Amino acid sequence: MNKQPVHIWAVSRPETLEVIKGVTRSNYGAPLLLVVGCRPADAWVRRYDGKNGAEVDAAIIATYLMLAAENEGLATLWVGSFDPALLRDILPGAEGYELVAMINVGYHFPESQPSPMHEVRKTIEEFVTKIE
Repeated sequence: MNKQPVHIWAVSRPETLEVIKGVTRSNYGAPLLLVVGCRPADAWVRRYDGKNGAEVDAAIIATYLMLAAENEGLATLWVGSFDPALLRDILPGAEGYELVAMINVGYHFPESQPSPMHEVRKTIEEFVTKIE
């Protein structure tokens, strides 16, 4: 439907990046932060069950942003653990948007330490249902 309910805030101002540290513990000193948000009121809604596509559109765009940055030799890190209300107050024009992802962009993140849960994986049988 091409409703385009997504907006991206590209934050590189050091003062703003410093303020944003107050909304998440997952800040790794990246020189660029991309915040991806969506406005559900502007999104396509599936007629069969009322599913709003805004968050799906935002997740797709965030993923492609990460792939494009990685293709250019940059490191990326998706942060989902943040206080959206506080972040919304920092970003201009963010009222009415659901903030979906913060993406750190840089050359490396020496301060990042993923939790042990990042290594835990479901078996393929738990993850995939094969229908033949």
